[in-house]
Amino acid sequence: MRSSPTAPVGIFSQRLHPPPVDSGPQPRLETLDGELAQDVEDFFLREYSSDPLPDFQIFRDGNLTTIALSESEPSLDSPLTLTSGLLIRNVMEPYRTPQIRDEWRGYLLHSPCKTVVRDVFIHEDLYAGTVPDITMHIPSPKGAETVRHPGLHGRLNTLDLATPVDNLGLGMGSVSIRGVRSYPEMVRHSFERAGWDATKFRGYRTRMVYPVPNILMTWWFSLPEAPSSP
Repeated sequence: MRSSPTAPVGIFSQRLHPPPVDSGPQPRLETLDGELAQDVEDFFLREYSSDPLPDFQIFRDGNLTTIALSESEPSLDSPLTLTSGLLIRNVMEPYRTPQIRDEWRGYLLHSPCKTVVRDVFIHEDLYAGTVPDITMHIPSPKGAETVRHPGLHGRLNTLDLATPVDNLGLGMGSVSIRGVRSYPEMVRHSFERAGWDATKFRGYRTRMVYPVPNILMTWWFSLPEAPSSP
């Protein structure tokens, strides 16, 4: 969908928040092969995207990067399939710290769509016993909430939208999506390219029909305490 015939259309964006400890490694984006991307097309999985890929434009604003379709491609009546995959390094803590009790991933839907399905896969070594919790917010002027506030503050600008989380279990056995036949193959392909064993990941899913665009969906992960030193 274009708001006007020549407007670029945002496909996805990434905001890389610096680590809470200044001396920590800085976050960075890599391809699924663990390489630094030389071009924006390196983030797209050509095996599961339209051929040829359309032209893209990159917009950067501080730590926010948005990848968009160009102002002229594709035409308004051209169907298009785009599948991207990337690694984001150095962005989440494994254990609770004095500053962080919950980790999070925020998603902002750029454009109206019929259905949104979001899957999260967590390695067996991480967040033992944690089931993700989802909140929906009207974005505040400062952007995504990076801290889960208790009480009334935590309910500021929240929306009462049903976002149940389904447990997909371990591996790829339950990841099929109705209407997207290639999805299990694509997820399996992504794990293999990254060098990860999919059977060691547990999956969670939420599905929304006709979701409201520009509403912030945040997945929260309650962090465990760090193991005691022997």
